[in-house]
Amino acid sequence: MDYIYFLSAMLLTTHLLVLLLVWLWLIFRTRKYLPLEDFEKVSILIAARNEEKNILECLEALNKLNYPKEYLEIIIGNDQSEDQTKKVIEKFIADKKQFQLLDISGNLGLAKGKANALAQMAHQASGKYFFISDADVRVPEDWVQTLLPFIQYGKNIVSGTTIVRTNSGWQQLQQWEWLFLYTLNSFMQDFQEITCSGNNMALSAEAYWESGGYENIEFSVTEDYQLFLSLKRKGYHHIQLFEANATARSAPTYQFKDLLDQRKRWISGGKGLPLLFWVLMSIYGLFLPSILFMLFADPLAALKIISIKLLLELIIFRISSQQVTSPLKWILFPVYELYAQVINISNVINLILPGKVKWKGRTF
Repeated sequence: MDYIYFLSAMLLTTHLLVLLLVWLWLIFRTRKYLPLEDFEKVSILIAARNEEKNILECLEALNKLNYPKEYLEIIIGNDQSEDQTKKVIEKFIADKKQFQLLDISGNLGLAKGKANALAQMAHQASGKYFFISDADVRVPEDWVQTLLPFIQYGKNIVSGTTIVRTNSGWQQLQQWEWLFLYTLNSFMQDFQEITCSGNNMALSAEAYWESGGYENIEFSVTEDYQLFLSLKRKGYHHIQLFEANATARSAPTYQFKDLLDQRKRWISGGKGLPLLFWVLMSIYGLFLPSILFMLFADPLAALKIISIKLLLELIIFRISSQQVTSPLKWILFPVYELYAQVINISNVINLILPGKVKWKGRTF
């Protein structure tokens, strides 16, 4: 019993220490900004599969980019959609020369799914730089000129932050979760490069082809991580931006099962992530069993730990939401804490249960 008490106390103390460090990082971190060196041609690649509910908002956001249209090439890859995605795209881009629609068919080399769509679009692209997002994401108006300078000034891959856009309470809880995850991710990546974000990223065309292209990269359900690894081996560095002008808005998942499928894909594809990532995720995930034991063994100490945790997280959310301009409904904070624990438990169970990764109507 004493051994379990000591281990639980150590895990809980470490958990609070991590939260304290994240808070201090948010306050004292150096904000990342570089001026745009020059306008150069950019190719934006968007893979779309069964996105009739989201693609129009994505296209509208791309059309509002504050970047000269003569330097923009926006390629939308219709990845064998089984709904009205293609018709929505065709109607929107009919009078917009900077947009192109590419029908995806067959697999190119080792590429499958989204990686295959991106591989085929890359062969059609003529820009000096590739910007990549998802069909259910709305990018900010200053997206290109915010990310682009970090590539112009160095041998880099650049990612922005992505937060869920919301309407209902269920979706707002996902917004809280994504904000917290991206805050932790940005915190970690200021100490160690971990991965890039495939729904909000940019790199030079030269870097992409130096990686071999997706058709020559080992397939993974998280294609962005495999590209990141390939480029790391070539001497490229990753920069994570946690700034308002680099923050995109993703559509939420509407069903609990879809959310679990999404997380299973993330975790399954990220098994090779650095030790720092898994240590921090373990500290976060083991909070519930540790605090439950502590409530039994030392209720007063447990209540103090819970109070400190809630205070630190509330402060973190307050600062991070301001830094990426993502207003939160603060009345949902207690509900989010319960939601986060339910999601953690559900993710563990879902990973243990047999079954392949399912995403966008495909099984991998």
